[in-house]
Amino acid sequence: MINCNGDTVRSFSYADGLTVTHSDALGLGCHYRCQTQGGKP
Repeated sequence: MINCNGDTVRSFSYADGLTVTHSDALGLGCHYRCQTQGGKP
């Protein structure tokens, strides 16, 4: 995501159609792991 000044304020990463990471403008990042149940994430 980019604000009106052109600064990146949030970024996302995806794998197999699922969000696996996101981070904010200050560098705080979150990582996600998914399990499958019945063949579905």
